[in-house]
Amino acid sequence: MKSKESFALVIRIIGILGLVSVIHHLVEDLTKEDHQQPAVYFAKKIAYLLVGFYFVWGAPHLVKFAYSGEPKA
Repeated sequence: MKSKESFALVIRIIGILGLVSVIHHLVEDLTKEDHQQPAVYFAKKIAYLLVGFYFVWGAPHLVKFAYSGEPKA
């Protein structure tokens, strides 16, 4: 496995862990009465979910940026 592939795999794993964490906190916070304004709260959760899905998708722009100087094999 090349280092570029390993980096992409780590990014995907971080994305999966992030999604699990957001879903866990979302379910946990729905049982609480005191949290931020609903619009701000859900906007933040949606942003976190989008970042998590981007990482699970492989974050191609991030991998390309990280390995931009590597010669093509």
